[in-house]
Amino acid sequence: MAMMMPHPTEIWKAPMEKLTPRAFDQLRKDAEQGNVQAQFALAGAYYNGNGVARDSAEGARWLLRAAEQGYAPAQCDLGAMYIKGVGVEQSYQDALKWLRKAAEQGDALAQHSLGSIFAKGFRDKSVGFFYRVVFASLTRDYVEAYKWFTLAAKNGHEQSLKDRAFIAKVWMKDSQIARAEQLIREFEQGIKFGPDSSPPQPQTSGADLLYTDRQSSPIVTKDQTSEEIGLRNLRKAAEQGDAAGQFEMGVIYGFGRGVEKNERESVAWYRKAAAQGYAPAQSNLGGMYENGRGVDKSEREAVAWYRKAAAQGYAPGQCNLGVMYESGRGVEKNERESVAWFRKAAEQGYAFGQFNLGVMYANGSGVEKSERMAVAWYRKAADQSFAAAQFNLGGMYATGRGVDQDEREAVTWYRKAADQGFAPGQFNLGVMYENGSGIEKSKREAVAWYRKAAEQNYPQALGRLQAMTLT
Repeated sequence: MAMMMPHPTEIWKAPMEKLTPRAFDQLRKDAEQGNVQAQFALAGAYYNGNGVARDSAEGARWLLRAAEQGYAPAQCDLGAMYIKGVGVEQSYQDALKWLRKAAEQGDALAQHSLGSIFAKGFRDKSVGFFYRVVFASLTRDYVEAYKWFTLAAKNGHEQSLKDRAFIAKVWMKDSQIARAEQLIREFEQGIKFGPDSSPPQPQTSGADLLYTDRQSSPIVTKDQTSEEIGLRNLRKAAEQGDAAGQFEMGVIYGFGRGVEKNERESVAWYRKAAAQGYAPAQSNLGGMYENGRGVDKSEREAVAWYRKAAAQGYAPGQCNLGVMYESGRGVEKNERESVAWFRKAAEQGYAFGQFNLGVMYANGSGVEKSERMAVAWYRKAADQSFAAAQFNLGGMYATGRGVDQDEREAVTWYRKAADQGFAPGQFNLGVMYENGSGIEKSKREAVAWYRKAAEQNYPQALGRLQAMTLT
C-alpha cells in the first residue's frame, strides 16, 4: 500500500568509527557510570553491530537509559524504534511519548517525526491489514502534522517545509490551517503539554477522521469493535468527501480485505480521491491503469496520473514515473529523465527510488557509471530492509564492485534478503554455503537454502538442488 512519505528518522544515520575491543569496553564503562552520551553511543554500537554482535534490543535498553536522563537524541531514536518495532514491541503510545519529549526540547528531527506520524497515520504491525488501515486513518491528524512540521522547519529542518506545504495543499482546509497556527503560537508561548502528559486519543467520528481536541473519545481498537463498524466509519468519511477515506476504501476493495474484492470499485474510489488532488490515490490510480486492473489498460493514462502525483512531491509517484521513462512505456524512453525522477524519490528516503537509482548508477544508464554511487544508494535502501537492495549490496561485496571485496559482508546481506523470503538471496546464500565463501562450508545449509528458493520456483535453485541431491 502506498504511503505519504517515509518516516524520516534513521537510527544513528551518521557513520560511526569502527570500535576496537578496548574502545568498546571503555564506552560501556562510561555508559554504566551514567554518561548519557556514552549510553547513546553504546546503543548505536549495539544497533549497528559495531564492536559487538548486533543486538537491537540491547540497543533499545541503552537508549532508554539515556532517554530517561532527558537526552533528546536518545528520546528521538527510542521513539523511532517504537514506530518500527525494532528492539522493542511496536507501540503508538510509546512512540508519541518519547518523540514528544524530544520535540518539546526543540529537537528538529523529533518534531519532523511527529509530523510524519500524524500526517500518514500509525501502521500497527500487530493487527491484520484491515485494522491496520482503520488504525492509520484514526491516528491521522493534519492539524498536529502541520504544527510539528512548522516547528521543525523553524529549527532548520528543510524537508519539513516541503512536507508542510504538501499536506496544506492536498489535505487541509483553511480552518484546519488556522487551528494549527494557533497551536503553534501556544506552543511557542509555553502553553504546551508537559513531558509527562499522555498522548492524545483520536475521535472516532466526523468526516475527517481526525482529532483536534485532546479530550476526545478513546480510539476504536480490534478489541472494542468489529470490522463492520470500522468499515462503516471509513465509508461514511469517504462518502462525505474525505479524500483519505476514499483512498483507503480503494485500497480495501483492491485487496478484498473486509469486503469482496472488486477492482472496479477500487478504481472508482481512487478516482474520487485523485480528483481532489490526493497524491497517493493519483499514484495508485496510475498503477491500476498500468496493469489493467479494474479499468482498460492504458500506459499513457498511467503516466498521466503518476505525473500528477509526482508533481506534488509524492515519492512513490516519482519513482513510478521514473520506471515508465526507463522502460519507454506510455512515454518516450528517456533514461536521463528516469534518473531525475528516481533521484527525487530517493532523496526523500523512498527505498524503491534509492534502489532504482543504484541500479542506474551500476549500469551507467542515464547517468555516468559509478559503482561506488550504486553501493551508496543500495545501502540506503538496504538499511530500510528493502530485500532487492540487500541482495544487490551483497553482490557488490562478493565481487568487490564499488567496495572492498568482503565475502563475509556479502553473506550478511544475502542472509538479510533471504530471511525476507527473497528467492535470489536464498539461492546466493546457498551458493556461499556450498562453496564455503565468507562462511563455514555446509552442504546441509546449502541444500536448505536452495530448497527455500526452489519452493518459489527459482530456476537456478531448482537445478542446483537437483544436482546436489544426486551426488
